[in-house]
Amino acid sequence: MPVTGYFVNTTWFKITTGKMAGTYVSGSGLTTTNPDTQTFAYPSPDPFSLPPVGSRLTRYVISRDFYVSTRASASFSAACRTSIAPRTKVTGKLVSSDWVRLDDGRYITTALLATTPVVRAFNGRVPSGRLRALPAYLGAPSAAASSLERVAATQFIRMGTVFAKVFGYHITVEEGYRSLYWQKHWYAQYGAPRAVYRGTSNHGMGLAVDIRSGAGSPFTFGTAADKWLTANGAGFGFHRSWWLDQGRPNAEFWYYNFIG
Repeated sequence: MPVTGYFVNTTWFKITTGKMAGTYVSGSGLTTTNPDTQTFAYPSPDPFSLPPVGSRLTRYVISRDFYVSTRASASFSAACRTSIAPRTKVTGKLVSSDWVRLDDGRYITTALLATTPVVRAFNGRVPSGRLRALPAYLGAPSAAASSLERVAATQFIRMGTVFAKVFGYHITVEEGYRSLYWQKHWYAQYGAPRAVYRGTSNHGMGLAVDIRSGAGSPFTFGTAADKWLTANGAGFGFHRSWWLDQGRPNAEFWYYNFIG
């Protein structure tokens, strides 16, 4: 629905015309075009495409609103060096299908890079070759919900393997990658901030995962499983943002982003 108004700050947009005049909406739910009809021009057919290993490349850091990590070496077990903001242009050398060595010596996973800074251009439309299905024992209810970006999926499986050795049961998944169709569905059902506007979800890039959240979930705030995930998840590249912590207005113990 088109709206007219102005931004009163960096977050809120005030609508000045029509039936909704005088109300405020979050700027994260607005775009200058209709994402259902807009045609995007990619620098390449696949925004995640990679040249041969050893090539130099320029890419953009992708995410919706979270900073992503760089590492001291091409390994998720290496120490995190620092973070890079969304849509930052980076240059470096592709040292493997999973890692880029930036010009300043830091390493960043290719899972968090794309040829375009326009997140909406591929959010909910990630090429199937960039997704990997999670194994059935992780409990995702359908094949569509069980996929993550290829590198993110590999790391989640590794994290799940270690978790199972500690606790004797598996991390169970409710949803990983979310197509544009399901982004529309959940936004219509829940609205913001529980769901975000279509084309802006981290789920839509295969970089977010919801773990079991129903009644009796062993992952609720304060449980041993919750404490383990928050303490160890970053070592596998997964992080729950502070604004989702217990006591926050939109607390979600089940939601983790892959930040590398």
